[in-house]
Amino acid sequence: MKILYIINNLNIGGATDALIYILKNCTCDSRKIICKNNYLGDISNLDIEVEEGNGRLVFDTFIKAEYDLIHWFRAESALLFEELCVEMVAQKRILPIVTTVCQYPREFRLRLTPNEIKYNQCIVFIDKHAYACKFNKSILNDRKQMIYFGIHYDENLFTRYNKLSTISDSVDVRFGRGSSLNKCPKNMIAWFSKINVSQKQFCIVGVGDEPEWLKKEITKYKLETNVEIIPHLNFEDWLLKVSSFDVFLYQIPLNSYSSIDGTMQAAMLFSKPIVYYGSEPPKELIEHGVSGFIANNKREFIHYATLLGTNTELRQRMGQKANERIISKFDWK
Repeated sequence: MKILYIINNLNIGGATDALIYILKNCTCDSRKIICKNNYLGDISNLDIEVEEGNGRLVFDTFIKAEYDLIHWFRAESALLFEELCVEMVAQKRILPIVTTVCQYPREFRLRLTPNEIKYNQCIVFIDKHAYACKFNKSILNDRKQMIYFGIHYDENLFTRYNKLSTISDSVDVRFGRGSSLNKCPKNMIAWFSKINVSQKQFCIVGVGDEPEWLKKEITKYKLETNVEIIPHLNFEDWLLKVSSFDVFLYQIPLNSYSSIDGTMQAAMLFSKPIVYYGSEPPKELIEHGVSGFIANNKREFIHYATLLGTNTELRQRMGQKANERIISKFDWK
């Protein structure tokens, strides 16, 4: 099948990562993406063709190149899709479209538009909460599905990194997380400071240039030598970094739009036990008390982090269960 992939913005984020994953790892007749804005720049080294444009370009490309299907990756904006709908109505020809909804519709801007519901043959959600939420209940069951986004498991790649991935048995415990800055709660450092581990490190990946509020928090709690701030990393460098963690410490806002979180999946694949606090969809990755802990409040978060930070055997056992869960339940294929 010849598929034309469209996304509003190619940028640093989970939706773009997932789209590039598909094109890199699937055998398909087309490796072309049309987007409104390409913030990644040239990715021709990945053998992927990218063209910036509008809905008319999508329509014309589909017709002229005789595509079979459009796959719309819905992330933070529906502008390109809305432009395509205008063109389809004007040309009196409705094209076949499948949509993957990449984020939980926590905010109004992330909710499907009437046109997205009307002009899709199938809408695919990547977590149970989005599939069943009140904003999507009006979509007929035969026009929607739920399929988890799993992390791509390249055995050679992960074997190579796993040689570097060891659970620390020293008193110096390495906590780590990965996310964009908007998923970093302002009380993140305060909570970390309360973890009762004598020597601890906290590596925060993906926040870009260190913001002033984060600098002030680190100084306030006298953690200048305990906290490491690292900008966004490419996928392989991220794997190298996450392989060095002992515990994946993941606190995000309760109103976050996070769906099935790829950074957390990578940590679990590397046998890192999780301590999670935040919005509902990422909880679907974890078996509480088996492959990680789901905290309901600050007290529980600090308790679980301390428990893992002071018990090497528990870290190893939970980490192994985290690895098994990702491989058995969230296989990319």
